[in-house]
Amino acid sequence: MQIYKRTFGTLTKHLYESIDIAYKAGSVAQEFCIKRSIHDNGIKVTKKEDTSPVTEVDKQLNEIIVNHLSKQFTDARVVGEESDLSTLEDVSKGMVFFVDPIDGTKEFIQNNGQWSVMIGLALDGEAHLGVVYIPSSDEMFFAVHGHGSYMMKSQISTEPEQRVAEPLCANNITDPSKVINLASRSHYDSRVELLMKKINANKQIQIGSFGIKAAYIASGRADMYVQASGKTSYWDTCGPEVILAEAGAVLLNYKKKRIKYEGTNTRNVDAMIAAPTSIIDKLHEAMCEVYDLKVEPKL
Repeated sequence: MQIYKRTFGTLTKHLYESIDIAYKAGSVAQEFCIKRSIHDNGIKVTKKEDTSPVTEVDKQLNEIIVNHLSKQFTDARVVGEESDLSTLEDVSKGMVFFVDPIDGTKEFIQNNGQWSVMIGLALDGEAHLGVVYIPSSDEMFFAVHGHGSYMMKSQISTEPEQRVAEPLCANNITDPSKVINLASRSHYDSRVELLMKKINANKQIQIGSFGIKAAYIASGRADMYVQASGKTSYWDTCGPEVILAEAGAVLLNYKKKRIKYEGTNTRNVDAMIAAPTSIIDKLHEAMCEVYDLKVEPKL
C-alpha cells in the first residue's frame, strides 16, 4: 500500500507529519551512533531528577520534533519527555502530542540499536495515533485509530509519495504456553520468570524500548509484555497503544482498562500488559495472580 495515496480520516496530515519528523529525528540520532562507532567517541550523559539518564541527543531530538509539530499544528499541545513540564496543564482535553525522542536511552548509550523514536497523539484523553521508528533496522510502525496498523521497511530514502507499507496483524494465539514473552534489557523483574512458569511458557526475547516491544507484538514476532515498574509515562505508551490496538492486540492496566491520558502528572503508575486480544484475558488473569494485583469489585 502506498500510504501517501490514501487518507487516514481527519488525522491524515498529523500522521504524515509525524512519520516525516520521526524519520528526520531518527536519522540525526543514527548518524550520531555511526560516528561514535567509527571514532570511538563517548557521549555526554546526565541524570534527571528521577535518576534516569538523558543524553545531549535526547534533548536535540526533543527540540526538533516538538518544534516541528508545534509549528504544523497550532491547535495542538506538544508534550516532549525532555520538555519543561513545570507549567503543564491538564492533558485530558483537546489534541495532545506525546513525544519520546529516544525510547530506550540506556540502549542508545550502549549503542546497541535497541531504541526508537516515538510520537503519540491523544484526543480528549484517548490515544488515536501512533508512530514508532526503529532507525537501526529502518522500520517505521504507525497506526491511526480505525484505520489499521502498518509497517514500512527501508523507506527512509524513498520519496514520500512512493513509500509502501504493509499491514500488521498480531498472532491469533490462544494457548498461553505458546506465548513468546518480551523482557526488558535494562529493568530486570524476577516476577516475569514466575509468570512464565505459571503459564508454562519458555520462550523469551530480551530487548530494549517500550516502542520496539509493542512493534514486535503488533507484527506477530512476540506475544506478551508486562510492565510493572510504574516508571513509564504517557510518551511511552500513547503511540504504541494505537499500533497494538489496530493490529489486533491491546495494552491494558491491571484493572483491565485502557490508559486514560489525563491530568498534569504524565506517569503511568499501574502495572500493565500488552498481548493479542485472543489471549489477553488468560494472560491478564495470570499476571494479576503472580503480581498479587487485586481489582476492587464495583459497588
